[in-house]
This record gives sequence, C-alpha cells and structure tokens, in this order.
Amino acid sequence: TPLVVLTPSSPLTPLTPLTLRVVCVGDTHAVNIAVPPGDIFIHTGNFSTFAGAKVSEFINYVSRLPHKYKIVVGGFNENRLAAQLLQSQGRYYPKLLYLDGAATMLYGLRIYCATKVLTPNRLTYIPFNCINDIVISHYPPAGILDLVDNEHVGSIELLENLELYPPKICIFCGSSVSG
Repeated sequence: TPLVVLTPSSPLTPLTPLTLRVVCVGDTHAVNIAVPPGDIFIHTGNFSTFAGAKVSEFINYVSRLPHKYKIVVGGFNENRLAAQLLQSQGRYYPKLLYLDGAATMLYGLRIYCATKVLTPNRLTYIPFNCINDIVISHYPPAGILDLVDNEHVGSIELLENLELYPPKICIFCGSSVSG
C-alpha cells in the first residue's frame, strides 16, 4: 500500500519522483481552463453544456493536457451519449479514463467513481463495499458543501458509505441539483 501524505501545494511547487500531484476541476461547462501540471487530472463532471454539447471539443482539450492520466466522470449535464463517446475514446486515448460507477488502479491507488449518469440531469449513487484511496463523486455527501436555497441536498448514502469505508481523499464537485 502506498504511503499517502496530503500536503497543500502551489502549482509552482516542483514535482519530485516521490510526488504524486492530482489536479481536480469540475463544472467547467465546456470552457477549457488552464490547469497546473500534475500526474493525474480529474474532472468531476459537468464538462459539457446541458445534453452533452461540445463533448468532442472537451476530449480534444483533455487529451492535450500534460498529465499522464486523465479521469473524467459524468455530471448532471452529461448524458448517455456523452458517456458512450468518452468511453469509446479509450481506444484512441488509452490514458483518458471515463469512470461511470467504476474503479481503476493508478500508481498503486484504487480510484472509484461513486456516481453514474442515467439521463441528463439524473445521476445515481453507486455504493462501494471496500476501502478506496480516492472516491470521486459529482454531487457532494450530505451536509458538506451541499446547500441549495438553504437546504442540504447532498447524498446521505454517499456520506454513510464514506463513513463506513473512509477513503484517503474524497473529491466532489460541490454542485447539486435538487429534486
């Protein structure tokens, strides 16, 4: 099991052979933003506009990033077509991973996506029954950065699962759609 030490760093902090830098973004809505260098790039969803427009442009953008591995999960804006297109890109961009309720191993770390896109504006929570090093979710756990109109709308199931099987890192977008 790798030793994971979390330290805040600046994009200017030099990377060493013993450093693993994970760069996380979400809710970019078809805007290609500048990101700092790192080993793993994670996009927590809502990479497209509603109904999946501009997905191919996003794939081109992500594939050009300098990170060795790129992980993308779906958000409320993505639909099954966007998911299928991203999954098919694995043949052409093998280091671009679309995790939709699935896990992968990178650098000895188990990385799990706890959400799955069903239809536009509809996600489902996928429970996990083991320890993961990194858990990614588009929506937040209940009570953590989940206020919408003064109401907590995060996932109670995700919070309970995180408490039962605590990961080293939980990455979520922080955006929620109530209803």
